[in-house]
Amino acid sequence: MDVTNRTTEPAPSAAAHGADDRTGVELLVEVGTLLSASSVAALDSGLELSVVAVAAFVGGRRGELVVRPATNPGPTEPFPLADAEPAPEPASLADAPGLTPGLPPVPASGVHAASVPPPLTPAAGPAPVPDLPAGSPGIGAAPGLSDKQWQRLDEGRPIVDATSLGGPAVLVPVANGGLVVAALRIGGLLNESAVVENLNSSERGDIVVGAGALMGAAIARRRTLATDATAESQARAILDQIGSVVVQVDMLGRISYINQAWSKLTGIPAEEMIGRNAMDRVHPDDHQVAAEHLVEGMRDQAQRTIKDVRFLDKDGRPRWMEVQGKAILNAAGEVIGFGGTLHDVTERHQETLNANAARDRAEQARDRAERSNRAKSEFLSRMSHELRTPLNAILGFAQLLELVELEDEDADNLNQIVRAGRHLLAVINDALDVARIETGRLSLSVEDVRVEAVVDECLNLMRPQADETGVALVRPTTADVGMIARADRQRLRQVLINLLSNAVKYNRPNGQVTVEYHPADDRGNRVAPELADWLRITVADSGIGIPADRLNEVFVPFERLGAERTGVEGTGLGLSLAKSLMDAMGARISLSSIEGIGTTFYLDLPAMAAVPDGDQPVVLDAGPNGPSLATTTVLYVEDNPANVTLVQRVLRKREKLHLVVAPDGASGVRLVEELRPALVLLDVHLPEMSGDEVLAAVRNHADPVLRRTPVVVVTADVSGGAERRLKAAGADAFLAKPIDVHALLGEVDHHVG
Repeated sequence: MDVTNRTTEPAPSAAAHGADDRTGVELLVEVGTLLSASSVAALDSGLELSVVAVAAFVGGRRGELVVRPATNPGPTEPFPLADAEPAPEPASLADAPGLTPGLPPVPASGVHAASVPPPLTPAAGPAPVPDLPAGSPGIGAAPGLSDKQWQRLDEGRPIVDATSLGGPAVLVPVANGGLVVAALRIGGLLNESAVVENLNSSERGDIVVGAGALMGAAIARRRTLATDATAESQARAILDQIGSVVVQVDMLGRISYINQAWSKLTGIPAEEMIGRNAMDRVHPDDHQVAAEHLVEGMRDQAQRTIKDVRFLDKDGRPRWMEVQGKAILNAAGEVIGFGGTLHDVTERHQETLNANAARDRAEQARDRAERSNRAKSEFLSRMSHELRTPLNAILGFAQLLELVELEDEDADNLNQIVRAGRHLLAVINDALDVARIETGRLSLSVEDVRVEAVVDECLNLMRPQADETGVALVRPTTADVGMIARADRQRLRQVLINLLSNAVKYNRPNGQVTVEYHPADDRGNRVAPELADWLRITVADSGIGIPADRLNEVFVPFERLGAERTGVEGTGLGLSLAKSLMDAMGARISLSSIEGIGTTFYLDLPAMAAVPDGDQPVVLDAGPNGPSLATTTVLYVEDNPANVTLVQRVLRKREKLHLVVAPDGASGVRLVEELRPALVLLDVHLPEMSGDEVLAAVRNHADPVLRRTPVVVVTADVSGGAERRLKAAGADAFLAKPIDVHALLGEVDHHVG
C-alpha cells in the first residue's frame, strides 16, 4: 500500500457489505504483525495498514485514525507525515484527500465538530513522524471528535458518528492502558447503526475493540520511540563533540556505535566502522590484550577496566588509545555488550618511551660503571690473594734468614729482598684500600684442591634429594685419582652443588646424573696427566634439555628458560653465579644440550700435578721427638704446604713447642678436642669448614676449658671488615699474610709463655 495522507478504499467485495472473509483471529494476527515494527516509520505504515484491515473487516470503504486531544477539541491538523508539504486548498469537500467523491455538499456551519483542514501532499514513500499530534485525524482529512463523542467512546464500545463530513461513520475506541487515546472512524457502510448494534452484541465487536487496543499500544510505543529517537539524536550530537572516542560493541564483537571523534583521530569515517569486528583496526601485536580486555569487561560487570591498546589509522600508523569500559546491561541485568571510551594517549606513550630510553641509557652507563668497578674490585681481590700467598713465603723465609748470621754481602742481598717484598706488600695493601671502597667484591681462596674429594662430598650431599625423585647419581668411572686443580674449594663445591641440584630437579623420573673428571687440553679433550693444562669435570643429566636457540640465555641472571611455568622452585641466579665464580677462579664453564635428551655442563679448572693418595700427612710434627700432648702444643689449621713449612721453621726457634698441623677445618676441630692445645693458629679459607666455622665451634664448645683456648687468625683475607668480624667472633689476635715472623713469635710467646 502506498503510504499517503488519504483514506484507502478496499476493493468492492462482500466485505464492503459487512462480511469480511477473514476470521477474527486472522485479523488480530495481521494487525499485531503490522504493529510489531521497531521504528517510527515502520509503525506509521503499520498503523495505516491496520486501519485498512479493520475497516475492511467491519465492511467499511474507508477509515481514519483520530488521536484524542489533551484539551477541548477545536480545528485540528491532519496526521502529519514526514516531509509533507501543504497542497492547494481544494475547491470542494469532494476534492479533499481521504473523502469519497460524490458525497453531499458541505453541511451548514455548526453541524460538524470541526472545519475541514487543508490537505497535505504526501512524501514519496513512508518517512518517520515526530509524533501524533493530539486531536488530529490519523489518516485522511476528516475533522476531530467532540467531547461527548470521546466520553461515549470511554465506555469501550463502538458508536455511530453522525457528524462526519464524509457522511455517517462508525467510531471504534483505540485504547491503551485502560484509556481511550484515539478513535478509528470507519465510513462507507450501508447501515452504520446496524453495524454498531452487531458489533456491540457479537464477538466481532470484541475483535474490533481488541484490534483497537493493539493500535493504541502501537501509538503509545510510537510516542516512546519518537521521544527516544529525539533523545538519542541529541545524545549522539553531544557525543560527537567529545574529543575521546565513544564506542559500543555487541555480544558478537561487532561495533554498534562509534562517535565522530574516531574519524578525527584516525581519518576513517565512523560510519564505515558500524557492523565491523572490534578488532579490525587493532594493531596485530595487541590483538590478544584487546580481546582479553573486552572479555574481562563483559565478565566483570561492576568493574571498569583500563588497558592501553594500539589502533591503526587509515594510513596504517599506530596510535595508542587508553581503553576504558565495562559491560552494558539490559533491564533484566543481562550483559548485552561492551561500552567504553578510547582516549588518545599517543603523545603520552611517546613521552614515556623517550623517558624510558633516557633512563635506559643512564642505567646502561651506570651498569657499565658498576661493572667496571666490580671488575676492578674482583681483580684487585684475586690479585691480592694470589700475590699474598707467594709473598708470604718470600717474606717469611727471608725473615728466617735474618735470624742467621750472614756475610755482609749476603746480608745486604737479603735486606734488599725484604725491603722489596715489604714495598710490594704496601702496594697490595693500598690496592685493597681502594677495593674496600668498591662494592660487589668477591672473596676467594684459590689453592690446590683434590677434585675427587670435592666430587664425592657433593654427590653425598645430593643423594637424599636424588633418592626422593628417583634419579640415580653415578660416580666417576675413570681411574684419574689424585687429580688436583687450582680452585677455591668452597666455591668449586658451591658450583658443583648448583649443577647437581639442577640436574636432579629438571630430570625425568628414574633419570640419571653422571659426574666424571679427567685431565684435558685446551679444547677439553682427554690427555695424559703430564700434558694437561686443565682438569675437566662433566655433569651430565638425562633431563628435558634446552632448546638450541636459548643456549645463549643459560647464564643470564633471572632467566629460567621457561622453568618458571613449572612447579620447580628457583630464582634463575644459580647458573649466573656459577659462571661468575668460575670466571673468578680463572676457570671456565660451558655446556651442550639436546632438547628431549639431556644437558651436559663442563667445568675446566687449571690443572696441577697429581699427588698419590697418602702423600700428604694429616698431622705434622715440628719437634724432633714427635707431637707432645703437653700444654706447649700449638695447633696450626692450614691447607697450604708452603705456609705450613714456613710456620714449622719459624716455631723451631722455640724448642719447647710442638706444632701439629690440621689440613682442613673439620680435622682442626677434632684435634682441638683431642690435643687440647695451648694455642691455635687458624687460617680462614679452609676445606670442609671455614675458619669462621672452626672459631665458632671452639668458642661454643661444651667444654668450658676448650672454649677458652687462645686462637690467633693467620690469613691472607684482609678484606674490609675481616679482622673486625673475626675478633668479634672470638679471635684473640689477627695476623695478615705475608706473615711478619717477629709478630708471629710475639703472639706465640704471649699466649704460650
